[in-house]
This record gives sequence, C-alpha cells and structure tokens, in this order.
Amino acid sequence: MLYTDEDLFEAARTIRGELPDLLTPETAKSLDDRLAELLNQVPFDLRDLHYETISAIATKLETLLKAYEPTGTWLDTFLERLSSGDRKSFEPLAGDRLTPIPIERYTCPHRDFYWSRLSPAEAIPLCPTHHLPLVPRDRPATTR
Repeated sequence: MLYTDEDLFEAARTIRGELPDLLTPETAKSLDDRLAELLNQVPFDLRDLHYETISAIATKLETLLKAYEPTGTWLDTFLERLSSGDRKSFEPLAGDRLTPIPIERYTCPHRDFYWSRLSPAEAIPLCPTHHLPLVPRDRPATTR
C-alpha cells in the first residue's frame, strides 16, 4: 500500500477523535497529547519545512499509531481506504428518493484535530489541544 506523509498527517488528525473508543482513557489521553505535539510542528504549507523534517514527523506519527493494536489496525484501514480511492461521494440508486444527510467536517484552526458531525443534533466540540471552537474544514485556517 502506498501512502504519503500527508496521508499520515491526515490519519493522525482524524484518529484523535476516535482514540477514546479505541484505547483506555489514560492511554488515549497520553497518545493524543503526543500526536498533538507532533502535529503542531507541521506547518500549513509543507514547503515551509525541509523534506527530511516532514518525513521524520510522519515516521514518528506512524510509529506512535502502530504502537497499539487498535490504532495500528485503524491506521491500516484508513490508509487502505485513501489509497483505494474510497473518498467517493454517495450516489443514490436510480429512483431512490432518500437524500443522504451530508457529513459536516470540522478542524481546529491550528489544523491538528479533525472531527466529523454525523448528525445535526451533535454539538460541535472544542479542539482538545487548544480548546478553540472547531471550524468547517473547507474554510481556510486563519491562525497558527
């Protein structure tokens, strides 16, 4: 399976919200803290860092995520879906009158945490690292 450093950054940002479901509370908190520390070293524009530095951060993220079986399995599945092009949008069958509810995707303004709202009834949480309100992922970030 082929994947890029950017794919690993995407995975690390995405899994942060899943950690409480995958690990014990203490382990999830510890791993989340280490992921946040590394992700905060990644600039918005990867051209702002030397390739070797970017690669080293990606390698550390991958090592952290592979250190636990549940997160390693999650990572493998996530990367497999990315590499297989599983980012396809939903297309209903002909004649299907059900309209899917779109998933709303949010990020910390610092871009180190991603969260998806699956239901309009879900409250949008604060970033667990910076305690800032999350913003829609398609909106450009304004802070660093």
